[in-house]
Amino acid sequence: TAIDNNIPFITWFSIIYLGCYLFWVFNYMLAGRVNKEHFYKFITNIFLGYLISGFIFCIFPTYIERPSLDDIHGFGKFFVTYVYNSDTPVNLFPSMHCQISWYCYIGIRGKKEIPTWYQYASLVMAILVCISTVVIKQHFFVDIFAGIAIAELTYFIANHTNLWQPVYRFFEHINSKLTFVTNSQCKSN
Repeated sequence: TAIDNNIPFITWFSIIYLGCYLFWVFNYMLAGRVNKEHFYKFITNIFLGYLISGFIFCIFPTYIERPSLDDIHGFGKFFVTYVYNSDTPVNLFPSMHCQISWYCYIGIRGKKEIPTWYQYASLVMAILVCISTVVIKQHFFVDIFAGIAIAELTYFIANHTNLWQPVYRFFEHINSKLTFVTNSQCKSN
């Protein structure tokens, strides 16, 4: 689109694009610590989003032509080259980077257990990840909004239906079969 054609190519944003994996791990753990019901709703949200995205990838495959890196120099070139070599330019719509980053934000959004400043920092990080996807020419502009929309839709479904309960029962069944030491066992020893 005209919007995509006017977005500058900023190679150093590839550091954010790659660094978001730490953000994802940390925020997934934080979201899981809010409470058990929230955790299972959060996991259901993610499962639904991955299913929807996978379906879209199958029926609506997309491709992006990346810019040449021949005239690029500096540390940004190193990181964007790594991105290009490790992440194919297909299956762009929706952006999974944006979708997962948005999960990281909405998983802790409005939770009193998480400091407000960190909730805002997570929003900023999610937005920076979304920006990174288009300025390193890994995604189109519309891919951002598709990722966010799917995350918000599945979050709404997971929090306003009972779809999370089978996920809860499944994982609780597995947990009951595993031999983990519980808190009460630790106290009695």
